[in-house]
Amino acid sequence: MYLSNQAGFAQLSAISFDEWQQQPTIHEGQYDNQKFDSPRFRVWVTRCSVEDYDGDVAAYEAEKLVIEKLIDGRWTQLDKKGRPVR
Repeated sequence: MYLSNQAGFAQLSAISFDEWQQQPTIHEGQYDNQKFDSPRFRVWVTRCSVEDYDGDVAAYEAEKLVIEKLIDGRWTQLDKKGRPVR
């Protein structure tokens, strides 16, 4: 899969969790693998399981794939509609 550095939220969020998992890891964070990095967006895929979230499926689903956007010089997590999570 090729993604341009100009890819936006709509294009990044259209890719499934399974497809992101198959992409090469750019960087390993404490709990997540970074799969995409551009001047505006980053994508992280969790290495955790539902059990790591004490069985809270909703919390796991909300954080298993994270798209971040650079806003005012800070990386900010976006929700499923592309809005900043505060």
